[in-house]
Amino acid sequence: MCLIRQGGAHVIFLDAQRLSRADVQARFADATLHSGFSAGIALRGKWADGHYAIGIIVRVNGAAGFQLSDTRTQIADSGVVAIARGRCDEDTVLRCFACVFASGPAARKSLVDTEAVAKRHRIV
Repeated sequence: MCLIRQGGAHVIFLDAQRLSRADVQARFADATLHSGFSAGIALRGKWADGHYAIGIIVRVNGAAGFQLSDTRTQIADSGVVAIARGRCDEDTVLRCFACVFASGPAARKSLVDTEAVAKRHRIV
């Protein structure tokens, strides 16, 4: 999981454990155990104040995918002060992906086979 600061290229990577969701299991009887996504993170230390998009990086069997959550958060004084939800347009998704991709070699390594995607969308 990562937080992508809006208006800048600041990306914070966070380890998150994927948790089973009983609500998804109840609505979709054929859903696999890890369908849906629920994760917890801890804000420790000094965080840069601002608005952040929440990105999810999922790695399975050597491949990875990037998804931008419809949830945004505002951080001030090292704490969450607001949470909002809203639809993401394609430009926002690509801009956030570009920030994650440009944040360094470790990020690019976690996003397997993204070179072609980045070149196709003129990110690099």
